[in-house]
Order: sequence, then structure tokens, then C-alpha cells
Amino acid sequence: MVSQIYPADLGLAYIDVSSYPQEMQRSYKIFASRCSRCHTLARPINSDFSADKWQKYVYRMMNKSGSGLTKEISDEIIRFLIYDHQIRKK
Repeated sequence: MVSQIYPADLGLAYIDVSSYPQEMQRSYKIFASRCSRCHTLARPINSDFSADKWQKYVYRMMNKSGSGLTKEISDEIIRFLIYDHQIRKK
């Protein structure tokens, strides 16, 4: 179920993580499967959030009914998003 469309939804919808460490490649798969339940993957991929903002955003999503996010999964997604931001958006 995809909610409202935002400008970030229209950007890049996939990240080539083949050069990322194995742990981050695994985290990307979790990110992709969990975060696409409610909105496009493009939305977080194209967002320019700080580490604090990612934590607040993902924890807010964790509290939504049906998200399937636990604190452990949320923390793994946050680590991936912060790592990806540091690599792709230098």
C-alpha cells in the first residue's frame, strides 16, 4: 500500500549496493523489503536526512500499525540509511 506521492518518490528507486560491505548489502535487502510495504523505496533513497532525523523517521514508522518493524530491524535500517548517505551523498 503506497501512501501519498512526494517529490522524492519520483527519484532513484534502487541502489547498487554491490560495492558495499556484506553487512550493508544484507541490511539493504531488509530496508528494501520492509520500507516498500507502505511507500516507494525512492522516498527514503532520495531523502537527505541527518542521522538524528533518520532515527526519528524510522522509529515513527516502527510505531505505525502493520509496519512489521521491531527496534532491532529499525536500528539495522537506520544504520544502512546513514551508511548509504555517507557513501552516495558526499
